[in-house]
Amino acid sequence: DRPKATRNAPCPAAPVPPGNPGKNPARQRQAMALFDTHCHLDFNPAELDHLLSTGNEDAGRHPAASTTTGHPAKTPIRYLCMTCSPDDFARAKARFAENPAVHVACGLHPRWIADGTCGPRDVEQLCALIARERIIGEVGLDFLPAYEASREDQLAAFDRIVRTCAQAGGKVLSIHALQSADCVLDTLERYRATENCQCVMHWFSGSSDQLHRAIKAGCWFSVNRRMLATKKGREYARIIPENRLLLESDLPSQPGESANPVKIAASLCETLELLATILGKDCESPCFRNAKDLLEVEM
Repeated sequence: DRPKATRNAPCPAAPVPPGNPGKNPARQRQAMALFDTHCHLDFNPAELDHLLSTGNEDAGRHPAASTTTGHPAKTPIRYLCMTCSPDDFARAKARFAENPAVHVACGLHPRWIADGTCGPRDVEQLCALIARERIIGEVGLDFLPAYEASREDQLAAFDRIVRTCAQAGGKVLSIHALQSADCVLDTLERYRATENCQCVMHWFSGSSDQLHRAIKAGCWFSVNRRMLATKKGREYARIIPENRLLLESDLPSQPGESANPVKIAASLCETLELLATILGKDCESPCFRNAKDLLEVEM
């Protein structure tokens, strides 16, 4: 979830990787499965009702962009649905209770704090949920100019959330760190959260030094096609350890936008195409295995 001006940045078609003329690794395998580790399915409830009405088995299998990616007509997909407030989590959890393809994280988005939608009561509600929920997201800090005035409120909320997660241990956090990577890492390290929890940097856009700091701390990274459409994002993909690399769509980008699973599948497949081009090898199996192991999900 980035400012609207950057959300729709065009994603270039994946060229043939150097040293492998005429062959693209992404085209040379049958798809095993896709795991979207950061999406916002609850941003469009009407489409979610349609998704659920297809039945549990089909809900996790949606047509991918097979003409572009070489994937089969039906690609199994698992979704990790972020939420932006405790109330959103309760609604999404109830909606997806019978859907094994969708896993729901409890979160408190920094922009919801910045605009006054959420406050101290929501922070305490989330901390109560952390006692019984393992996956936490979306949480973090956003210091773009539009949200800078809420800096202290954001810091207080994130500090409380990270401290609660670290004390409980064993949590997985999906973290928003826009123009705030050092403050995010300071907070994680203050409570040793990277030692007793698994911390995932969602769509990381900090500096190269901050990236190396996050890698050294043991963070994971979820990447999407819009990140890989930038020169910096492609360079970061080369640096991130393969065993800590995850796929994400971050779709829909905002409330009310389409949550069409075909669009999500196409975005994930394009991300795999770009990774294959950048790294010169197929990343589908490692990304899927990383997500499965991190989230401890039975497939």
